[in-house]
Amino acid sequence: MLSDNIKVSIYLLLVGCFLRRIVIAEIQMITYNEFLRLVVGPYYHQRFLLRTLRDGFFTAYNSNINPAMINEFTSACFRFGHSTSQGSFTEIPSSGNPTSFKLQNNFFHPFGLYQGQTELLVRGLADQLAQKSDNFVVEDLTNYLFRKMDDSFGLDLMAINVQRGRDHGIRPYVDYLRAIFNVRVTSFSNLRSLMPVTVVQKFE
Repeated sequence: MLSDNIKVSIYLLLVGCFLRRIVIAEIQMITYNEFLRLVVGPYYHQRFLLRTLRDGFFTAYNSNINPAMINEFTSACFRFGHSTSQGSFTEIPSSGNPTSFKLQNNFFHPFGLYQGQTELLVRGLADQLAQKSDNFVVEDLTNYLFRKMDDSFGLDLMAINVQRGRDHGIRPYVDYLRAIFNVRVTSFSNLRSLMPVTVVQKFE
């Protein structure tokens, strides 16, 4: 006979496994149906069959497909998210009077999260939009990344990204335009059909 303590432990384990499956399913739905559609656009979202099934289960697993991410994606492409980061975060208490705190003042300083700040922050994150994915990055990441409380400045995330690309042997942008889209770029003016003129001028 199992003791009551063991029965309770088994019950909690089963409930935990069930809840874990629900959370995984929710994350999959959000990632594939909402996030990726915004990132790659409706055309490529449909073309590469990224939408989840409306019912049933996916059973066409192919063990011959390599699921690893390519170097170019992990080292460069996925860093687009850095431009979507906010420099300040909203906190909304139960009273509804929002406050905010700056990211640059909170690197290595998570102690407020241990003292009830988590609920306020989650409520604020649910209400606060991300930055647009573009060629701008908040100063908190370009001048104050990982800044310690007593320091005047920190690291530059964009400089780190550039150096990471060099460390990983990422080829020039124009090489990928040619390999993927068969677009040849031999002068700055060729870039004007690919990006805003103001960005081309800055490169130039």
